[in-house]
Amino acid sequence: MQHRKIGRSTINEVTEKLLELFITDYQSFRIVEDKGFRAFVHALNPAYELPNRKKNSATLIPARYEECMTACRQLVNTVKKISLTTDCWTSVNMESFIAPTEHFINDNYELQTMLLECGSMKSHHTSENLAATINRIVTDWGLEDKIILVVSDNANNIKSAVIKNLG
Repeated sequence: MQHRKIGRSTINEVTEKLLELFITDYQSFRIVEDKGFRAFVHALNPAYELPNRKKNSATLIPARYEECMTACRQLVNTVKKISLTTDCWTSVNMESFIAPTEHFINDNYELQTMLLECGSMKSHHTSENLAATINRIVTDWGLEDKIILVVSDNANNIKSAVIKNLG
């Protein structure tokens, strides 16, 4: 059987679909090393060469992340007012996290939600530490003058961080 060559645009399109497999279906980068998956891709198009796991994790996914962050920052720059929600929790292995999320209405009057960060908190969940972390994230995204409301759980430390420390 004669295998036809594929052009750069087709290679890019197929590689984009591979990235979507990781992003949408939470597939492991390791799948590109699996015999069955490699055989399946080869059967679809023997001319397509799968990027290896290292290229996916070191190059392709970081590039996609940067594209996404650029688009998100451009969108945030157009927003006039937001509400902010935040929550903190500790995982089963005792690692602490904070996840501030912004909510806004776009120009088409549709509710939009954007997770600003899901970050590890190395320090204790005191109101001062929470306020400093939230302030850093808000400043990083340029939201200081856009927040009209903050919603959180009823924990005293986060209430104090928002009301007393951040005003």
